[in-house]
Parts: sequence; structure tokens; C-alpha cells
Amino acid sequence: MRHSKPAPATGFAEDAKPLRGTPRKRAVNLSVSRALVDEAKALGVNLSETLEAALQARLKAAREQAMRDELRPAIDAFNEDFDRNGLWSDGIRPW
Repeated sequence: MRHSKPAPATGFAEDAKPLRGTPRKRAVNLSVSRALVDEAKALGVNLSETLEAALQARLKAAREQAMRDELRPAIDAFNEDFDRNGLWSDGIRPW
């Protein structure tokens, strides 16, 4: 059975529909050195864009490290097998 009424809004910004092609944003409160904020304003540095770019880079690095940690046992097992048995094609290759 379909409901004709949408779910009630919670009043948070995430309930608003984003403009077409615009990613959803969430307002957050951060504590940043006053001197850094003042200098950024004076130089026209957009704090939101700067944080978003830095956070994307940090998350990418964290995901890569998590993947390396997850794959480490498989890589170690492969290397041990290679050290014991060599390549499967060692007896086949003419060179």
C-alpha cells in the first residue's frame, strides 16, 4: 500500500532537496585558531572549500591505508607462495 503523504521533515538542512547537480551540505561547528581564520579571511581563502578539499584528501589516504591493512595477509600469503614455488610458468617459458 502506497502512502500519499511524505515522511515528516525533521527540520534539519538535510531534509531540504538539493539544487540539481549540487551535493548536499551539512552545517558544522568547528574550533579553529583565530589567527588562522583572520588570515584566511584577509587573503580571501574560502574556509569551507579548504576544509572540504583537505578532508577529501585525508579520507582518501585513510581508505587506502585501511585497504592495505585488509589486504596485507593475502599479499603476505602470495609472497610466501611465490618464494616457495616461484612462478607457475617457470618450467614453460623459453627465456
